[in-house]
Amino acid sequence: MKKISKLPATQKSIHTWHRQRHPKATVKDIALKFAEEAGEVVAAVNKRNDANLYEEIGDALICLNALAARKGWSMKTILRERMVNVFAR
Repeated sequence: MKKISKLPATQKSIHTWHRQRHPKATVKDIALKFAEEAGEVVAAVNKRNDANLYEEIGDALICLNALAARKGWSMKTILRERMVNVFAR
């Protein structure tokens, strides 16, 4: 769980956009927005609506990227580290 000085380019773009669009958003606010988006992913799966599912997965990923960036964490690093742990199970 190390903080990074430089975010990957895509995550930096999301972070910059999110900070400009939602300057007062807290980590909790972003986490709650992710929970909302995750619910929309489930709704799209239940409706078997692949076009909507694709969109909702993207929205959820943007929320997670924004959340990680606010904490100073790289999504790429998180995925790489967690893959090792999860794949070892």
